[in-house]
Amino acid sequence: MWIGTFGGGAAKLNLSNYQFIIFSDQNSGIKHNWIYSIAIDKENNKWFGTWGSGLVKFDDKNWNNFNSENSPIPTYKVPSVFVDKNDTKWIGTLKGLLNFENENWTWFNEKYSLPEISVYSVIVDKNSTVWVGYKKGGLGKIDSNGIQHFTTENSKLLSNIIYSLAEDIDGSIWIGSFGSGLVHIINSEWSVFNKSNSFLEDDLVFKILVNKEGYKFVGTNSKGLYVFK
Repeated sequence: MWIGTFGGGAAKLNLSNYQFIIFSDQNSGIKHNWIYSIAIDKENNKWFGTWGSGLVKFDDKNWNNFNSENSPIPTYKVPSVFVDKNDTKWIGTLKGLLNFENENWTWFNEKYSLPEISVYSVIVDKNSTVWVGYKKGGLGKIDSNGIQHFTTENSKLLSNIIYSLAEDIDGSIWIGSFGSGLVHIINSEWSVFNKSNSFLEDDLVFKILVNKEGYKFVGTNSKGLYVFK
């Protein structure tokens, strides 16, 4: 298990003996210890989105940093990184979204006229639909029909601050918002779960993950971790 920390680098936890190995700017190629996102590709490369040194790749031996000096990534802050089923890497930055596949980069701000605002979460679902969570700009959706942009003004979102996205085993989408709890989209139907109508005691959701059995793991600001199915 890989764990990203705010200030302590990345931690590798061996689940057989619960031993930790810490990777930080003191002993690795990570040059900034705030780790916002971690993804693993088909070749078992680890990709770290950092708050101060861009995107970092680790192949269990070598470290490579990608930032504004040596790649199209426009900033040193990368809040989100995601690897899709085609092994394409998706990078959310403070100035928008880009991806790369076989060393070919695509800047989605130019391709789809996306807003140049902070992307804090990005996933690609099993239907190849791209979901983009903006820090203050709501939710973006890119598919074969084009682009849709959802905010508090045209959807059931109660907050435009989207920190996390996850696809459930049934193909539905979970949205973790900072201020209005969880939003669930299934078959174009939207449902909101927060303090007023669910078990959640904190509407500030930082992270949601779904495992292969369908359990949802919800990390909140002040009430810890919730697990449900």
